[in-house]
This record gives sequence, structure tokens and C-alpha cells, in this order.
Amino acid sequence: MSYVIIVILFFLGLLTLWVFLFGILLWILAVVYAIKSDPHRIFIVAEDGKYAVYANSDKGLNMAAGFFTSLGAKRVTPVGKEPDVEELYDELVGRYVSTWGSKWKLKKEIKSLMDKGISREEAIRKIYSEGKGEVATA
Repeated sequence: MSYVIIVILFFLGLLTLWVFLFGILLWILAVVYAIKSDPHRIFIVAEDGKYAVYANSDKGLNMAAGFFTSLGAKRVTPVGKEPDVEELYDELVGRYVSTWGSKWKLKKEIKSLMDKGISREEAIRKIYSEGKGEVATA
């Protein structure tokens, strides 16, 4: 009789362990989901009778456009998105290759900016915004 009780308690212990481990897995997945999913943030700025909408997602922009349309807006015009860092880098590479024959000089400028403590993305944006990669035309 005591062997039966020991076996039952053993299997209940294993079942409890698996439920506990499954709970830990669900908790980890919930944390990852909370970190990964960023809520839709929308900022509306009014200037001279015009409203500028800034959002961190296309869904947020669509919701804001629908909102302004329902309020009777005459026109909702989307403004171009800020280009991705890799798109800027590819454009700079094209400019440097056509000007200097290779992308070595671009990599050197990015590295020198990174040595000053800024990230690669910030360095690419800075070089692009300063126009260092533009080809001079006569």
C-alpha cells in the first residue's frame, strides 16, 4: 500500500514540476512579447492651421488619417518616411564608389566618427546629412 502512495506522489511531483516549468516558459514569452510589441504612439502638432502627425507605425498613421477624415479634414497627405540607415549607407556607397572608386573612404569616415563615441547609424546619418558623400558637379 505504501508503494502505491509513493508512486502516486512521485507522479504528482513530476506533474507539478512540468506545470511549473510551463509557467516559467509562458512568463518568459510574455516578457518577450511585452518588449517586442511597442504600442502605437501618435504625436499631433498644429501649426498655421495644419496638423502634422508623427507616428511610430503605419497603423498609427492610418488611425490618425481616419480620425482627421472623420473630423472633416479636406485633405490628408502622407509625407515621405525617413529613409532607413541601410538605404542611406547604400546611397553613400554608390556616391563614394562613383567619386573615389571604392567605399574605403566612406568606411574610414564612419570609423573616425565611431571612434568619437557615436554609433554606426548616427555616423551614417551625420555623413549623409552633412553631404560629405555628394558628388560635385561643374
